[in-house]
Amino acid sequence: MRIALRARRTRRQRVLLAAANPLMADYVLRMWHTIADLDGVEARLTRHTGLAQRQERVKAIARWRARLYPWDLILLADHMPLEYARTIPKVIMPHGPGPSRIVRGGSYYYDRQRVFWPDGERVYTLMFDTSEVAKTRALAGVPEYRDKIVVVGDLRADELLKASARAEETRSGMGIGDRKLVGIMSTWGPYGLVPTLGEALVGELKRIASVGEYAFALTMHQNLWDVSRCGTTRWRDMLLGAESEFIRVIRPHEDTAMVLGACHMVVSDHTSLAMTFSILRRPIIPVAVPVGVVGEGTFSHWLLTNRRPLSRADELYEALRTAHSNYALDGAPTVIDRLGESAGLVREALANALNNGDRQR
Repeated sequence: MRIALRARRTRRQRVLLAAANPLMADYVLRMWHTIADLDGVEARLTRHTGLAQRQERVKAIARWRARLYPWDLILLADHMPLEYARTIPKVIMPHGPGPSRIVRGGSYYYDRQRVFWPDGERVYTLMFDTSEVAKTRALAGVPEYRDKIVVVGDLRADELLKASARAEETRSGMGIGDRKLVGIMSTWGPYGLVPTLGEALVGELKRIASVGEYAFALTMHQNLWDVSRCGTTRWRDMLLGAESEFIRVIRPHEDTAMVLGACHMVVSDHTSLAMTFSILRRPIIPVAVPVGVVGEGTFSHWLLTNRRPLSRADELYEALRTAHSNYALDGAPTVIDRLGESAGLVREALANALNNGDRQR
């Protein structure tokens, strides 16, 4: 597919980056950065004034005002209420590889109540996905999107690959010596690592760190940092209170990929970050969650059914010691295709969406 990077324009084209929270803002900004250098194109980001101020050619806009404007393109990383005009082209990218959330027995990302208007018309001009396997699975549920699902790999995975090449440099900068670096990753919700094993696990991390063999890098879903979303400062205070020389807490604004790319292994619940980390083929120790929460066919389902999940914090040290023999990813499914190509593929698709101006879908 050829890209006409100089569109036939008589006016500036405006792209709306629709994001309900900082995590979604991160993803739509990543999409925007692939086309930010195109002539005559500028962007508006909903709600997140601080993030917008740090970006080139991006300004903030109130959500109510955004609903009134005739945008040339809307970029999303999560489903929004069907509040923008049908005629505006909309492109969505999953915020993480694979169908990690299950609703009504199927994928949240391809949920028919979210990807179709009530009269059956398609909501999205394009839906990005991370692999051909995911696309094939999706088409069983939404065959109407056969020509609208585009496999583009994963932008964050490509960043993780780059970070992995600098792993030794990163660990050296962290000052952890020859300790093995272990990532601890948590999503939110009732089965997340932090809300379930959190306090006991923090105590175990402190004990293990004092022995001298391991250092830890902790990251949790942005909703657990946000009091307005989780209703408490408990989780944020718990992690920050555990921070020490060999226990590093990754803040929401920090570069997660750089640190995770330096990890020798990770302990993870069913967060999509585990699927992204799997491209490095380093050990992943899963935390026990009900298999029905993740759904059959997902990477998390494979991990939970093929590796012994961690159900108690006091099992952690033994799991770490045996990680390379018991938690290697031999036989794990591929969750991301086109590694290293995502930025170019996303740029191509978005540039053509702008240039074509196809509002009929």
